[in-house]
Amino acid sequence: MRSWLKARTAREMGIAEAAWLAGLIDGEGSVCRYMVRGKYPTWVLQVANSDRGALEYCQQITGTGGIIQKPISILGTKPAYIWQVAAQRNVLAILEQVIPYLQIKREVAEAFVADWNDLDGV
Repeated sequence: MRSWLKARTAREMGIAEAAWLAGLIDGEGSVCRYMVRGKYPTWVLQVANSDRGALEYCQQITGTGGIIQKPISILGTKPAYIWQVAAQRNVLAILEQVIPYLQIKREVAEAFVADWNDLDGV
């Protein structure tokens, strides 16, 4: 099933790490669903922050994702960064670990897991 997708590289987080990440996702993150070519659902997990160190910690505790700098749109503002995970198996692995601790974005995270299971025929 889905052999064309990249292998999972996300690591197992401890309880404190998963709870911390859930709080960051609830406050600064997003879980978005996009349709590729109008018919293939793709999910992306993102956290935006001006503290690059916090996003580097996201990378460290999950073992995955990339950090990009957002373009500065207003002169004099602090640089902002985005930690992003687009590899579907890694999005799944991370969300499954943080769902118990999510408050605000739990419903959309559960929708991703349900969407994944529906497409896998589970």
